[in-house]
Amino acid sequence: MLTNFSNKTDSLLEELEIFDIKYQDYLRRDGRWLIGGFKSIVSINQDPKDNDKQLIRIKMEVFNMLPAAIREDLAQLFRL
Repeated sequence: MLTNFSNKTDSLLEELEIFDIKYQDYLRRDGRWLIGGFKSIVSINQDPKDNDKQLIRIKMEVFNMLPAAIREDLAQLFRL
């Protein structure tokens, strides 16, 4: 899934850092596989059609491995 956040990339990354804090217990106990925290569920690439925009891809295979409550919370952020 590709989502164009253009100049919102920094704010999205900040939001994902907030998730790291909010779900720090999960990351410490069960989510150790999420190396790099919740930022690891996205990849950010330059839009080949427009150098001023970035494309954010949600790694659905990683996203789907998260507990339902966390997926629901993240879905609000990504508007899934």
